[in-house]
Amino acid sequence: MIRPKNSRGSLLLLATVLAGLAPLARCPVPAPVPPVYHACLFLSANTEEGLSLEESLRRLHSPCHAHGRQIVRSLLWRLGIETVEVYDTIGDWNGGVENSLLVVLPDVPDAGALRCAAAWFGLTAHQKAVLAFHHDPAGRDVLAVLDSPVSLSAMRTLLDSHGIHERTIEVRLDGCRAVIFDVGGTRQLILRRLAHAVGGTLLYSRGRGESLAGATREEARQRYRKVLKEQPTAGPRTMQLVGKRGR
Repeated sequence: MIRPKNSRGSLLLLATVLAGLAPLARCPVPAPVPPVYHACLFLSANTEEGLSLEESLRRLHSPCHAHGRQIVRSLLWRLGIETVEVYDTIGDWNGGVENSLLVVLPDVPDAGALRCAAAWFGLTAHQKAVLAFHHDPAGRDVLAVLDSPVSLSAMRTLLDSHGIHERTIEVRLDGCRAVIFDVGGTRQLILRRLAHAVGGTLLYSRGRGESLAGATREEARQRYRKVLKEQPTAGPRTMQLVGKRGR
């Protein structure tokens, strides 16, 4: 004969466990950390090579650079994107440096429209490369934003020492902001060490980035035209301009 177990003791134990879990059940689920940038474009109106850092900084105040800012706003407006922030930056990579633009879109635009805007600017400004990034929690890429009180020269030296050779840097009154596009999100540990070294704040946006480029300006132009022809977001007004510039 099998004797039943002490069911009363088991019920008391279950009640105790449930009572302990009740406060946890009432705790609100923490909200996800918002991305530092929902979407952005890395652009430049410069077409010259071999610029020095000093000349690149000077050109941030040039008529050509100001015209590039106007082109960005006009192109985005044609695509129905009116809320935009444009920052004067230094595009800094292993092979050179130039005056650049970091275009931040606070709202999440259609990924196709963002890609179209990048290609359209590249075509209009005769660029060899443009980069677009949009936030996506499931994306494999990471956009890292590092704010630090150090000077531009100190920031560049520290980035080099940590193997971060492709970066966009905005000079601010209280230091520098470095924006690094981390393909595949493989440099997060290095970036944390870098943030600690410069006494800065590091924020991330996970998402998807795409570089549209060509080995020459002519090859890049063909790439931009192909993107715009394949992208329904471009619309008839965009394609009219593409046709004129393609002649």
